[in-house]
Amino acid sequence: MAKAILFDSVICIGCGACSAGCKETHHLPGEVNPPELDGETFTIVRQFDEIFVREFCRHCLEPACATACPVGALKKTQEGPVLYDPNKCIGCRYCFIACPYHIPRYQWNLTHPLVRKCDFCIHLLEKGEEPACAQICPTSATRFGEREELLKIARARLREKPEHYFPRIFGEEEVGGSSVLFIADRDLTELDLSIPKITEPLPKLSAPAMKSVPRTAIGLGAIFTGLWWLFKRRKRVKDTEGESKTEQEFIKAEAKLARSPSALLGYLLLAIIFLLGIYASWTRFSKGLGASTNLSDAVPWGIWIWFDLSIIPLSAGGFIFCALFFLLGYQKIMPVVRAGVLLAFTGYSLAMLGLIYDLGLPLHFWHPLIYWNYHSPMFEVAWCLALYLSVLMSELSIPITEGWNLKRLNTFLHKFCVLLAILGATLSILHQSSLGTVFLLAPEKILPLWYSSWLPVLFLFSSFPAGIGFLFLLLSLTEKFGIWKIPESIIKILGKMLLASLIIYFMLLLADFIHAQKWTQLIGNFYITIWFFMEMILLVLAPMIFLSFQKIREAKTGLLACSVLVFLGLILNRLNVTIIGFLMQSNAHYFPSWQEIIIMLMLILVGAFSFLLLSQKLPILQKAEK
Repeated sequence: MAKAILFDSVICIGCGACSAGCKETHHLPGEVNPPELDGETFTIVRQFDEIFVREFCRHCLEPACATACPVGALKKTQEGPVLYDPNKCIGCRYCFIACPYHIPRYQWNLTHPLVRKCDFCIHLLEKGEEPACAQICPTSATRFGEREELLKIARARLREKPEHYFPRIFGEEEVGGSSVLFIADRDLTELDLSIPKITEPLPKLSAPAMKSVPRTAIGLGAIFTGLWWLFKRRKRVKDTEGESKTEQEFIKAEAKLARSPSALLGYLLLAIIFLLGIYASWTRFSKGLGASTNLSDAVPWGIWIWFDLSIIPLSAGGFIFCALFFLLGYQKIMPVVRAGVLLAFTGYSLAMLGLIYDLGLPLHFWHPLIYWNYHSPMFEVAWCLALYLSVLMSELSIPITEGWNLKRLNTFLHKFCVLLAILGATLSILHQSSLGTVFLLAPEKILPLWYSSWLPVLFLFSSFPAGIGFLFLLLSLTEKFGIWKIPESIIKILGKMLLASLIIYFMLLLADFIHAQKWTQLIGNFYITIWFFMEMILLVLAPMIFLSFQKIREAKTGLLACSVLVFLGLILNRLNVTIIGFLMQSNAHYFPSWQEIIIMLMLILVGAFSFLLLSQKLPILQKAEK
């Protein structure tokens, strides 16, 4: 039978013996009963007017933290407690995002921090003893026993003394129920205790999406294979009619570096950013997250996660153009296929590097490979990212072997282009949508304006305009440095693709806005309205209106301006979901440290230099037709 704790606020005298007992049995340093939970305090007694209420882990019956953890470091036991295994933990802090009670705490001051919370004194339970807090409580306000028996006791007290108790057992139904029950003389939801309103277990919010992953992967693979077979057959018919395209030639170009005084000043600024980034990196990995970031228990994710969630959809051009060329046989986009692959490889490499910076235990980054929690959206994202990066490395090996004149190996690798395109498209669709699934476990932590059960779909379809627009931005950068000249035919194609993808995404946004009645969130909150309409104008409305005019759509400067708007809108959308939505909902405060900012800028510069350098040294860009 599952064990539980019943806390009766009516008979609690606020002596703090439970906190002292917890500190003693776990050998925890620091103040016995601080104002807030911290990395060395598992339980506290808080005072609200004349009543006292304990705060500690609720040990949910269906814990969202255990579902969230990609490596299964948190696990619900049959005995009742949710236990933490530090040997598995990678330090992603997804459990902080998922916990509806805001309970987990982190050792921010340590180089190798761990998640800290109540463990029901598991070392005492294994000996047949009760938790220290229940043993030491002088008034039996904290009582330990079988959950069903404690529920009977609580109901009896509410029934026998209705004038002393509010008619509700807190913890009986919230988020599916918990192994910690509260009764009090007032409605505890009116106090600052983060008691969730939702009664449905949070894992059920992400379960449908996670259960669909295997059949979606199989279905997508079958669909892409069928499309390849269909369009391959059409291409054979065209070949027999003499309509086949000639072999395309790719170039390796030399960039022209500016030598003006303003350019030299820019190079100096870049060098300073790199030097500061190296120092900030040393601080991060030698002294820990607490010494290098402004993250906290209230704000466990910052701009590094925002960077990752932005660069991944911005790198979607790799799978989009590979699928169009190799699977649908769309020959006209051949000049940018390899550029799309290079962009994706660069972007995903940066995302993995950014994740290493953000992990509390970066040396454990490989743990998702051996510790599996297939209920976790983060686990599925981690595996898809690793597999897709392997696919991109394989795709990039084709221009590498071509550049090194390894003809036999290059011919052999070409045989796998279709297979790699199928794998790339399938894995990309899965993880682009699963990045949205990650936030489904936090329904009451994100402002409702940016939370939606449609987040997986919205994240997926926002990646299409983001990937197309960002690829054109980087192609324009190669043209700026004299590496390549963008063909007019490509400008026309990308303009149409960007417009079509924006229209589809706008229709989905509008449907979600109406379905969830999100206009109610805009009433009476000026700042929320400003943030929302900035995102809508930049990402959707302005570029969609401009691109509807053919002259703007087919002009290089017009398409570039629209691509910039889409880029800014996408990163603003991810900022709203990842940080702004959390801050506005919780009234927490966060501004990144200079180390966070410098390291992010350094990663961006590394990515830009890598793309420009590799586009010169490898046959990535197609030779212009005479």
